Amino acid sequence: IRGGLQLAPLNQSSVYFSDNNFANISALNAPWHFFSSILYNDVSTNNPYQYLPNYTIGRVMNFLFEEGKETQSVVNQQINKPNVVFIILESFNEKLTKKTINDQELTPYFNSLKKEGVYFSNIYGTGEKTEKGLIGILSGYPAQPKNSIISVPSKSEKLPSITKKLAKNGYYTSYYYGGETEFANMKQYLYSSNFDKIVSISDFEKKDLNSKWGVHDHVLFQKAAIDLNLQQQPFFSTILTLSNHEPFEVPSPNIYQFGSSNDTLKYFSTTKYTDESLKSFIEAAKKSEWWKNSIVVIISDHGNKLPVDNFKPNDFRIPMLWLGGAISTPNLEIKKIGSQIDLVKTLLNQLKINSLDFEWSKNILNSKTKEWATFVFNDGFGMVKPTGAYTFDNVGKIKMQEKGKVTNVDLNQGKAMQQRSFQDYLDK
Repeated sequence: IRGGLQLAPLNQSSVYFSDNNFANISALNAPWHFFSSILYNDVSTNNPYQYLPNYTIGRVMNFLFEEGKETQSVVNQQINKPNVVFIILESFNEKLTKKTINDQELTPYFNSLKKEGVYFSNIYGTGEKTEKGLIGILSGYPAQPKNSIISVPSKSEKLPSITKKLAKNGYYTSYYYGGETEFANMKQYLYSSNFDKIVSISDFEKKDLNSKWGVHDHVLFQKAAIDLNLQQQPFFSTILTLSNHEPFEVPSPNIYQFGSSNDTLKYFSTTKYTDESLKSFIEAAKKSEWWKNSIVVIISDHGNKLPVDNFKPNDFRIPMLWLGGAISTPNLEIKKIGSQIDLVKTLLNQLKINSLDFEWSKNILNSKTKEWATFVFNDGFGMVKPTGAYTFDNVGKIKMQEKGKVTNVDLNQGKAMQQRSFQDYLDK
């Protein structure tokens, strides 16, 4: 019934094969699709997060998304259409970059790269799952608390994407993932985003399929490094890793394993391994012809509760680093609070490409952009501002945690984002 023994159950993405959506729809099994729609379609059009009247929502949203005309430039404007590479690291939260074991950094290579690029040190993921982070990064769209828009093709195909935007500006686009793109309807979203090339588990040799999810990160990076050297320029490529995910497996336990007595030590092991795999890719990329004309963005798909520190907003804090020969301001730290969904507008503004389609994204480097980030979890949301941070339970309608100064204004701003963004999801 689930469609086979593969990791991801059968879904619409299983038969998607083309960037022509009509062709993909034609390939669907009509009876299966009919019953799937009955079983899984959320027919409710009522917004369960009705906190504020519409006139208040409009006023709050205008305030939160206010921007000025001046933007700080961190990209060499003499380079016409620089290549862009997104490296999305699985579960790579900001806490890990500060963690040491036996006086040794857990992510020494990533930390060393901060001196070579622009490091955004106060960025937060929009959700707690890969499929939510992927939408946040590529479409600049906020996550939903209990479900994900990527699981509803009729909605996700309406989203804007940086892939489409760059493709219209002459970029060749590619996507690399060592697992099954059918997972969580990911492939459907990728095709609707107009990726020219999609590499997944079926494109690797069987001998390399030695992880629960597919191929380990060093294998994925090796393939991407070879392909990028051959791709036509300018190109936009996305590389999504998977090793730093439960059950936290590493290919060489004797080298990377800190211990296997608990998930925290296993997580540290895969983090160390991912950092080493990243090093191999970046060092190879620096020797390539395309590096000098490129922007490489390293970001995480989402955070993680590990290592535990008992304040939920810290679980959503993720690193974001911009590298490459096209970066004009190395060794720069941007401390401004922002969200994963702000990457799209921030980058497109650096490339002088219109970003109006991404209404939920902010230009972090704009002088007047407000400092804030929101995130969602299982029927709850949180908000981070310079003055304080909090989490809110949508069921009990009460604050769960808070640090710093949290006012009613701050609370209403978070409620406004939750209410308006979910209404936008319903309206699509």
